[in-house]
Amino acid sequence: MSLITTPAVLLRSYPYGETSRILRFLTEDLGVVGTMARGVRREDSKRGSSLDTFGDGILAMHFKENRDLQTYRGFSVRRARPALGTHLLRLGGAALLAEIILVHTLEEGNPELYRRFLLALDEVAEGEDQLLRARILAGAWSVVGALGFGPSIGRCVACGRGLGAEEIGRFDCEAGGVRCAGCGREELPRVGPVARSHLFALVAGSAPEELRGARAHLQLLAGFIHSHLAPARTLRSLPLVQAQFGAEDV
Repeated sequence: MSLITTPAVLLRSYPYGETSRILRFLTEDLGVVGTMARGVRREDSKRGSSLDTFGDGILAMHFKENRDLQTYRGFSVRRARPALGTHLLRLGGAALLAEIILVHTLEEGNPELYRRFLLALDEVAEGEDQLLRARILAGAWSVVGALGFGPSIGRCVACGRGLGAEEIGRFDCEAGGVRCAGCGREELPRVGPVARSHLFALVAGSAPEELRGARAHLQLLAGFIHSHLAPARTLRSLPLVQAQFGAEDV
């Protein structure tokens, strides 16, 4: 067992007993790591918590290969992101981003994923209200891409033909992208030229300024994640985000 330090962001915190917590971090060097933090709830009550979910900084822990929970030694916070707690949609969006990573159970370092996740958290925490839905979608697709998944948008996933500029396709979550008009099936969601151009932007991590059908885009994202990252699980954060996407005001 060795003492190591690594850049990390706290994804989730669970109470354990009367004084301890189980903390799950995304680390830059080791992927997702679970730690047992003994006595931290007692320390938090005395001097205030430094373990705010979605904060990033430097994690110190005693690490041993093939252990489910490492021994937590400390977490020096660089950025806490308190703005995520100011509105349900911001909080739900951040929880959705974290849950995408947690359901994948990443067990090795992925610096690009780490970078994209922090950028997405900042965009959700600080982005303008009118672009918030688009920023959540863009961040989620960016994280999905960094995990090694991503939809085929410009070419039909069935026949490989490039879609025409004005062609209306169908999004096939299980197949992994858009079907052309000839290969599409009526039960699949329609994806017209505007929706496809917005999807291109979202998958690239960019938030369109005038995103149409944000709730429909969220359904495409959820279906894709269910098919490719978490076929046996339901994203617990999704109902909260769906409810807020349906609200008129952010």
